[in-house]
Amino acid sequence: MINDRVTDKELEMFAAEPQNNLAFAPNHALVQKMAIELLAFRRTGSELVGVARAALDYVDAIPCDIADALDTMPGFNRDWADAAIGEVSQLVLTDGICE
Repeated sequence: MINDRVTDKELEMFAAEPQNNLAFAPNHALVQKMAIELLAFRRTGSELVGVARAALDYVDAIPCDIADALDTMPGFNRDWADAAIGEVSQLVLTDGICE
């Protein structure tokens, strides 16, 4: 079955292939490097989404009376954070992390 997304397993298999497929793909070495970089990007993206969600969960757990006494965080916007998490989840990650 062909999906519209390349899975991490497919990328791992391609990245691990020996570079003897030049007869089939003249730019195999470049594509193989891109597969390795995309795998690293997906793993890092997953970690960053986890960190961002943990930070938002912590902020949400602060009692209202304490939160009201705190200054707002300069340069931070909840909608921006939620949008960034959603975009990375949709465009980069493939493991169903989207909400």
